Amino acid sequence: MKFSEPLHGLRGVASIMVLLAHVSFGYYDHFYRSSAGLGAVVPYVANFGTFGVELFFVISGYVISASCLKYDPLAFAGRRLMRIYPVFAAFTLLYFVLNSFAHYEPARMGIGPLLANLTILDLFFGTATMMTRLIGAILFFVQAVIAGPGFFASALTCAPARFVGTISYSLYLTHPYTYLIMRETCKRLHVSSYPWQVTLVPYLAGNLILALGVSWCVHRFIEIAPYKLIYGQRIYRDPLETVAGTAAPDATPVDAARIANGLRP
Repeated sequence: MKFSEPLHGLRGVASIMVLLAHVSFGYYDHFYRSSAGLGAVVPYVANFGTFGVELFFVISGYVISASCLKYDPLAFAGRRLMRIYPVFAAFTLLYFVLNSFAHYEPARMGIGPLLANLTILDLFFGTATMMTRLIGAILFFVQAVIAGPGFFASALTCAPARFVGTISYSLYLTHPYTYLIMRETCKRLHVSSYPWQVTLVPYLAGNLILALGVSWCVHRFIEIAPYKLIYGQRIYRDPLETVAGTAAPDATPVDAARIANGLRP
């Protein structure tokens, strides 16, 4: 399956939907719970985030199915492990360390729950998970995007959408922590003493900027670094690039030069 830029951009849109749902609910729940207007809107925003989760994982399933056919079972398992596990393990350990100091959720403290989570055995033994449960499937919108060129496909290939699509996995696991930083900062600034009409946009913008910035760092140094070290290639390669990171035979001289310098054609 050729690399699909619209699908890549859609992955980014889905992760932003989840981020906005989480931080919007936290905004209402911690600062403006007495606002009837926000209280009426929040459930719909939460549903918006649920749709993003389902969409995000349908896209992942679609892409993984093509990867299954491309590699033998052992190579596929190794690549998926190195693609997903480093970030998962890093945030599981981060949660464990922070929870050990804050005692936020005692059921998730101790070496036993930590090992169960790091080995994924919490799925089988009912151990309290340290990561968010992820379920759902929505296929029709994905099919509409990949069916051919159109407005949605064009919008999803813009640079911001492709950037967020690239860091979407790191963003999904990073944003709960950047949200906590923003939430505690807003508490110290006494945000709730101001009308929500004044603070909503700066709050959302601050959450978005911080989450994207930290997620890029996580993506760059934790998500892709081990994968590139072992397999000698980026996770997302250009269609004209071979496995070794060199230009394919049908690439133009200009494209070959750009790929050689680590740039996209």
